[in-house]
Amino acid sequence: MDKFNIKDSHPNISRLERLFLEEGVLTKFKKNEYLVQQNEKTNQIGFIMSGMFRLSHIDADANEWIVGYSFVNDFVCDYPFL
Repeated sequence: MDKFNIKDSHPNISRLERLFLEEGVLTKFKKNEYLVQQNEKTNQIGFIMSGMFRLSHIDADANEWIVGYSFVNDFVCDYPFL
């Protein structure tokens, strides 16, 4: 099996993207709203259609550490966190 998250290589997600578009629920988030928060359990998955996504971690001392960013514009997607 090929490694999934290899730098400079993107997996073929066309079937998953099509599933999101056909069966998903469109939710718009405002600036600083969360898709999911640390230690929160969820059974949902997200697909970002446009905008900016920030991945962060809060440590035991309540310091926020930004792990990465993803910029998405009209289906021209960047997938650094998958």
